[in-house]
Amino acid sequence: MSGHKRTTVSLNEVDLSRLEGIEEKLKLVENDFGSVQKKIKEDQKKEMEAGINWLRTRQENFLENYLDNTSIAQENMLEEIRNSEILTGLAIENKVIDLQNQLLNNNNEVWDQSLNIIRNYQMVIDEEIVQNKYEINNFIQNKLLENEGKIQIAIQTLESAQALNSFLSTDEVFDKYFPKLAENMIYRVNQGWENIQVGMIESGFMISQDIINELQDKRNQAYLLEMKRKYLLSLVRSKAKEIVDKGEYHTRVRAIGLEGDELDYEIDVSYWSKNQYLSMMKKAKGILHQINRFGEKLSFEELEGILSTQLIEIDNELSNAIYWARRNVLASQIRFNIANCVVKALLEQGFKIVVGNYTGRDQRGSYQALLRHIDGSEVVIQVSELDGEIGQNQIDIETQNAYLYSEHELRQRAKEMATSLSNYGLQVGKVPIPNLQSNYPNGSEATKVNSPHLIKEKDYQYGRN
Repeated sequence: MSGHKRTTVSLNEVDLSRLEGIEEKLKLVENDFGSVQKKIKEDQKKEMEAGINWLRTRQENFLENYLDNTSIAQENMLEEIRNSEILTGLAIENKVIDLQNQLLNNNNEVWDQSLNIIRNYQMVIDEEIVQNKYEINNFIQNKLLENEGKIQIAIQTLESAQALNSFLSTDEVFDKYFPKLAENMIYRVNQGWENIQVGMIESGFMISQDIINELQDKRNQAYLLEMKRKYLLSLVRSKAKEIVDKGEYHTRVRAIGLEGDELDYEIDVSYWSKNQYLSMMKKAKGILHQINRFGEKLSFEELEGILSTQLIEIDNELSNAIYWARRNVLASQIRFNIANCVVKALLEQGFKIVVGNYTGRDQRGSYQALLRHIDGSEVVIQVSELDGEIGQNQIDIETQNAYLYSEHELRQRAKEMATSLSNYGLQVGKVPIPNLQSNYPNGSEATKVNSPHLIKEKDYQYGRN
């Protein structure tokens, strides 16, 4: 009688419990990756410091091209305005430096915390700005109350508002966050001039003061928002670079044994993760290229999406790829061990092994073996992982009997094999499926049969592809 039988085989409870205990170790990578992370942190610090220099340059350019080019005649008034702007600029810079320090002191392993720091950081400096505005406005108001030079002060203030608006109309950062504001402000400037021309000096002055206050507030907000965006860009670039560097660093990792210990040989992560690692690396490099080339054009919201969704997902998937690579190596070894036990049980019934190998010589797949009895009967066994659960396998056994055996003899043979497998620490289920087809393996020379007990991984090398 010939045919095909299928049954489930799993490790015993002790072995399964041991496998569950090493689950987290399968994801761990080498500790010396810290040297790479340190370099990334240093690069991030340099990029953030470059952002501070950008802010300082912006402020210096403002003082030089706006205040120095206005027609404010009275030197003491110009000095008051200049001092006010310097104090405001320093307040903004201190706020930005505080954000930078928080980011650099945060552990970059927790990227969502860094994102929340940037996202929720209140960069408005109302207290400092209000105080500076109060002092300069009070100074100008007192000048305006003096009858002598009253019109001159109003004209100079409106000229200052007009010059500020003209300056900001060419500022791409200002226009990015407040588009068309400078263009729309021209109407209010013209209204101020009309009021002065018809003798409404105080009204023209108040309009010019409102324009200056609003434009200065918006300018400060624009620079602060741009600094937040730059810091987020730095964070995204650092994260993308870390993922790429981690991927390149961990192309090969040490295998994990049944006892949870690192073994003395490495495995190819991309191969054993079935190219999951390679796919994630391709995505990470694509994002890093995008950031390096178009980062300055990306908005805060776009960068936030890249970090909070794409990069964090890729990072998790890379860790999972390492897990699956090690896990698949372990599962492959278990399939080999189980096949060894099945072969041993058949040897006890008078069979001899002819060939044995992984299907297609791919160690990630099922393990097959062909055995032949002295009476001419042949048996093909195939051990496959069941439902992706490590330690849970199914055995397909196809027999071609040379003689007609009785049903009792066949049941007795199956019972003896089940008993033999149980003695080797395996749990055998009862799921017979008749009349299925299976191909004989195309293996090389017969695989050496080891001890029926679970062999150590070091006796069978992986990742040498």
